[in-house]
Amino acid sequence: MDKIVVLGGGGHARVVVDALNAFGKYKIAAVLDPALPKGSQVLGEKVAGTDADLARLYSRGIRHCVVAVGSVGNIAVRKKLYIKAEKTGFVFPPVVHPRAIVSKNSRLGAGTFVAAGAVVNPGVTTGVCCIINTGA
Repeated sequence: MDKIVVLGGGGHARVVVDALNAFGKYKIAAVLDPALPKGSQVLGEKVAGTDADLARLYSRGIRHCVVAVGSVGNIAVRKKLYIKAEKTGFVFPPVVHPRAIVSKNSRLGAGTFVAAGAVVNPGVTTGVCCIINTGA
């Protein structure tokens, strides 16, 4: 099972962690969030530090990452984290909750998150690091 780093530990991160655990394809290696104390937990997953720890985790062979910071009204933080992790070498698989419906005739951009209850119909192409939330 591939390991993945979760960037963010707030409300949206809980939704992403829940989806990753339900998805079963990735083992969460670390949650990184500067607002949370190291050693605290997000749905049972340990907070291992901040985005300053990306290079250390990459050097340990972890290659997958997901930006789990919400973006209501402002995508600047999501964009900054994505660029920093990408420059470090991380790749961003789409994360799809098993209770979402995604057409095989759609294309999800790198790092796109599809929440439980969302529907992505045929012909849809998302951008990079998009959030397709519950009920969409």
